[in-house]
Amino acid sequence: MDLNKCRISNVRDFLVHLPRLARYEYDGAVSYVVWKVLDLCMEHGEQGVDWTSFAELLESESWLDGTYKRVLKGSSWREKAVKNARKGNLHAGTMCNRQCFPAETVYYCFTCTMNPLYELCEFCFDKAKHEGHVYTAKIVVRPEGRVCHCGNTSVFKEPHCIDQCRNPLNTVKSENPGASEYDENVVNTVSTLMDYLIDVAVYSNEQDGKASPVECGRQKVDGIAKPETLLTDSKGEIPDSRGESQWALQIDEEDCQMRYMDLAAKISRILNKPAEYAISITEMLESGSPSVTVIKSSDRAKIEAISTRFSNEGAKNHIRETRDTFKRDLVDDLVYWFYVLMINDTTSLQTKKAVRLSILNAWQSGLSVIRHPATGRSPFIAKINLLGGFLVSYEQREIFPWFNPWQFTNTEDPMVMNVMSNYDKRLANTNVLNNVLRYHPFHGSRFQYFLTASPDFLSRSARYRMLKIVCSLFTIMDPSRQCLAAQYLDIYLAVLYSTVASDNTGFKVSLMGTLSQYTFQDPETANLAIRRGFIQRILRFAFNLMAFTSEDLMTYLPIPLYYGCKLPSESIKNRRTIICFKDICIVMSTNTIPQTLLEDDNVLIAITE
Repeated sequence: MDLNKCRISNVRDFLVHLPRLARYEYDGAVSYVVWKVLDLCMEHGEQGVDWTSFAELLESESWLDGTYKRVLKGSSWREKAVKNARKGNLHAGTMCNRQCFPAETVYYCFTCTMNPLYELCEFCFDKAKHEGHVYTAKIVVRPEGRVCHCGNTSVFKEPHCIDQCRNPLNTVKSENPGASEYDENVVNTVSTLMDYLIDVAVYSNEQDGKASPVECGRQKVDGIAKPETLLTDSKGEIPDSRGESQWALQIDEEDCQMRYMDLAAKISRILNKPAEYAISITEMLESGSPSVTVIKSSDRAKIEAISTRFSNEGAKNHIRETRDTFKRDLVDDLVYWFYVLMINDTTSLQTKKAVRLSILNAWQSGLSVIRHPATGRSPFIAKINLLGGFLVSYEQREIFPWFNPWQFTNTEDPMVMNVMSNYDKRLANTNVLNNVLRYHPFHGSRFQYFLTASPDFLSRSARYRMLKIVCSLFTIMDPSRQCLAAQYLDIYLAVLYSTVASDNTGFKVSLMGTLSQYTFQDPETANLAIRRGFIQRILRFAFNLMAFTSEDLMTYLPIPLYYGCKLPSESIKNRRTIICFKDICIVMSTNTIPQTLLEDDNVLIAITE
């Protein structure tokens, strides 16, 4: 490969060109290089990385003959990084980021907290410090788990109640870093990483033809062909668009519904391979690999024939290009690196705030699209349908409680204020007066695109790691926390629609259940939801959802919202809508502005109409 053609000068270029440089084989050695590059960028910035040396490394004789791979084999460097990241329950200056899952014990102190909804994990709850208090202990049963609220300044009755954590280090007051202390290296690295993750998720969803709240750009043009979406580097180049396609037949761990012994037997028989070959594949699934490649070939027809045989025997499989399988493995590894960063006890509050600033900011798409061969390439940004698959009918266009700019003034961080000011402008652009299509799709933040575009793409482990990353940002107890909550309120309906319409893995239900504990259980967020018309919108939306099955919601897009809140004439066709009614009940319970709620005529009309 001609290294001069790569012209790698930043993280984006490195990630986009890496598949070709690594010859579409993602292994432990490639992963080590990726983690090393990201660590260097976090410490020295993109300008401090010798990009040519990494490109030359991947072209070196020692790399090609497997020397580096053999050196790293059995070193368990990634596992050691995870082990060293979290050695204790340390959350000084933040809310505890521990999620307690089924069979774990959580405590509820009714003396200290303002509401019986607020759990304390067994690592934070100290019985000696709650002597004489009214408290109880329960075993967690919900699959999404329960969140520990230790350190959350808004849920305790008195200031001294916050300082009762079992670990005394968590009660030490930490300095609140100002905006001038943002580390540009962290902001830039995380922003580039998130943009790449979202790019690959949107690209893959469109390749697979998956419907989502993200507006699709692959409709046919003049009945001729579908637009082609492309992944580009920072200079607009498409490094892997040329050459003969190589196809891989893959089985995903999440799709495997049979015993590994039976799967190994089918692989051996269908491919006419030794049993040892088949067992080596199933062992990778058993060890936690999100997917395994059964066979590769440049002959698409051959792969399709083998795929059909596996499908006929009940083994769900996927046909993917090898360049795309590499991207999936790379994204999985990037999420893993990001996850280790955010759970690391030594990661400073300043770093976490820099990550939050990146997540709050707008997704900067690195995608381009060819809509017609004669027009060439143009930039492509998939936008979010804030109502999922619903649309506001013409009759309701003047009365529907649409989303309004937030105009935050209570944050002391000018950089977050600037991000939210730009966010408000994009949100205002969705409401277009004197237009047939009054409400337009929305160019959201990186946080919002994670919630809407990535759940159907990421592997099971990557999804839950990414959710943990997002949840860790809600634990930073400062005014800017409400900006993250506001962005969730704006896309809540899109996430709800996607969850009700299609959630084969159950992850989306867990996602909404977990985020509910970080948002609606927080009194300040509950107050925010009441003041901004959230209840009116969600009630109108929920009663419409109950009238459709999951299949209808995916088939008859778009669906006009009918006016009013009324039960379906025959029966409730989708019971997943209970998610939003539960969240409404939480908002009603945790808010601290009952008079405002009761005096709001719009809320009363929405409830009683």
